[in-house]
Amino acid sequence: MNGYAPGQMRKIFSFTFSQNVRSRGYRVFTVLIALLMIVVIPAVMAVAANNKKKDAQSAFSPVTFVAAVEAPSGVGYDWNMLKNLGGTEFSGIEYEVAGDIEEAARLCAGRDTSLIVILNDQGGSLTADVLLPEGTALNRGSAQDFADFLQSSFPIVIMGRAGFDGAAGPDLGYPVNTRIEGAKDPEDMYYSDGEENTKAIAVMVLTYATVVLLYFLILIYGQQTARSTMDEKVTGLMDTFLVSVRPRSLVMGKVLAIAASGLLQLFVWAAAAALGLRVGALIARAVYPEDPLGIVVLFKTFGALAGGMFSVAGVITALLAVVAGFLLYCSLAAFGGSMASRPEDLGSANMLFTLLLLSGYLMAVFTGAVSGNTDLPVWMYIYPLSAVLVTPAAVLAGTIPVWLGVVSLLIIAVCAWFVTVVAGKTYVLLVFFRGNPPGLKKVIKMLRGKTDG
Repeated sequence: MNGYAPGQMRKIFSFTFSQNVRSRGYRVFTVLIALLMIVVIPAVMAVAANNKKKDAQSAFSPVTFVAAVEAPSGVGYDWNMLKNLGGTEFSGIEYEVAGDIEEAARLCAGRDTSLIVILNDQGGSLTADVLLPEGTALNRGSAQDFADFLQSSFPIVIMGRAGFDGAAGPDLGYPVNTRIEGAKDPEDMYYSDGEENTKAIAVMVLTYATVVLLYFLILIYGQQTARSTMDEKVTGLMDTFLVSVRPRSLVMGKVLAIAASGLLQLFVWAAAAALGLRVGALIARAVYPEDPLGIVVLFKTFGALAGGMFSVAGVITALLAVVAGFLLYCSLAAFGGSMASRPEDLGSANMLFTLLLLSGYLMAVFTGAVSGNTDLPVWMYIYPLSAVLVTPAAVLAGTIPVWLGVVSLLIIAVCAWFVTVVAGKTYVLLVFFRGNPPGLKKVIKMLRGKTDG
């Protein structure tokens, strides 16, 4: 039984895929996670919007009216300048000047959220006494908060008498940010021009997303691929299969079927998450329309950036690179499964798979790919284990040309095919092997002495 038979591979693919998607565990897990995303995401967003609304309401001072007594001199300060100070917390307070405390008390009558301020000139210094009028619903804490605000902001009111424009009062508290032009070191990339900064952030976010997505898929389906490859050895069915099914077709059919079932599950979850976010955004807007949630703003901003940064060719190449990378790791897991004869052997047989998985991530870390570095060496896009993690983000953000992304994609796909072929040959060599699985060196020697699969 040499070579590869497409018809046999399709039968193995159909049988394995049907077994996976029709299993009760697969269906329950898929539907349960999807329902949780549709229900939990809107619920969390609704609670977050309600909390944000409460925080915004509590951010306003309960004081709504202040009667100011400028006794005895009555110099005529513009108290309404204070509306431009202190942010939104104290911006809704109305001020009115009273001639004496009795007039101030009359102005506050019937207003249960009012205060009286008596301003006195103490020979070169001013003192302000904040009084709680009779019948007010305010407490000492609210009065103290206003007193602190008055102490920090009233100097600007004093400056207003000298011709200072009170509308510019908030400018006095603005921070001054500085930067050094011409800095091009990686550490200074956030001080470069806006386009480079945007691409760096996009690469960082997309690389992290690729790493999390692939590791999630591999964690669930890597071991499943290895176990599925080994199953026929454990049950003894492979003795019969060797007569009718070519090993390469068997392994390739299993790898493609498990990967396809995993991608189908991921698509259902992604659609459920998108629906949950959409419903959650509508509910959050209904709860608190004045200020959208941060996650909604993030997706809108990212969508606006994507519209000018992502190309159709880049998106297609990136998606295919993720799929090819997933197939490569599934092929490596199948190679580990082909070396094992018993379930307890999978741990040691998959050591190579684990080490290669870790090596790709460490390369992405040490070269700065997960930190937003857009100037990676070309070999990172050529070496398949690193290309799996960095190529999708780079080609999507446009930091590498599409042709290099296509070359990287082809290399990953060819490597996945090659590993599958090697896994099929190893499967035949070790189908009757009993005892501890042989080491990698011994398997390589056996493969060199066996030219057909």
